[in-house]
Amino acid sequence: MTGRITSDCAALVHLSPFGMHKPSRFGRTKLRYVFTIEDAHLTCNASILQPAVPGVQPLLSLVWKSSKKTAYGGSVPALLSSGDRAAEWTRPVSLACSVYQTTRSGQQKFDSRNSELTLKVVGAAGSKRKLTGSLDLAPYASFQRQTNNVTVPLAHGAGTLHLTLSSMWLKRAAGLGKQESRLCSTF
Repeated sequence: MTGRITSDCAALVHLSPFGMHKPSRFGRTKLRYVFTIEDAHLTCNASILQPAVPGVQPLLSLVWKSSKKTAYGGSVPALLSSGDRAAEWTRPVSLACSVYQTTRSGQQKFDSRNSELTLKVVGAAGSKRKLTGSLDLAPYASFQRQTNNVTVPLAHGAGTLHLTLSSMWLKRAAGLGKQESRLCSTF
């Protein structure tokens, strides 16, 4: 029984170039991905994070948005005496979203999927309370698990956010039950 299900899955995979997803009538295929930020750190001018109250470190919180999806990376204290790193987020932050694949003239490409990284600063004397940067997720979408080192410039030259971005395609065999889908998940 297991061999039959596996061979059925293999037939489905080879029949569809879209990985078990059928394209819409507009030539676009909706694919679900999970993007994860790991080991993020902020590099910026020290004047942005000068404490408003001496001896009390400012806090920075990380918010990652793409369309209606939002992920919170938590708050961390500013690293005032840590060289070029102003803040570090070591806890992974994941964002699940759809990326559309378009086929034109036989070429497959991912449509742009913009996201915004926002750093909110609390307790700093500087005038900048919100630092933002944009990141297009489409170039990092891949059918195989992929990890990239990414540098995101923040608006108005406020600094840069350095991070490790990984992406993973969430696939589920269309038209199969949970048991069969689980057996096909190795493809």
